[in-house]
Amino acid sequence: MLKTKNMTIEVSSPCALLIEKEKGGYTISVTDPEMNKDCTEIRVKINGKSVSCAMPQGRYGGKSTVVFMR
Repeated sequence: MLKTKNMTIEVSSPCALLIEKEKGGYTISVTDPEMNKDCTEIRVKINGKSVSCAMPQGRYGGKSTVVFMR
């Protein structure tokens, strides 16, 4: 868990995370840098709101997934 003055962030698995504040929510980019074939999803929780990010598999393992959280 990462806690800053304005934001609390939790993730379900080790990952690289980029969060961009947008009007109406956040654009979240998640990457599994370990390319763990057993990692099929990573849950990201920001300030108590949660979103599931399906992780690319096979030859696309290690690529980013981008989701929008309201």
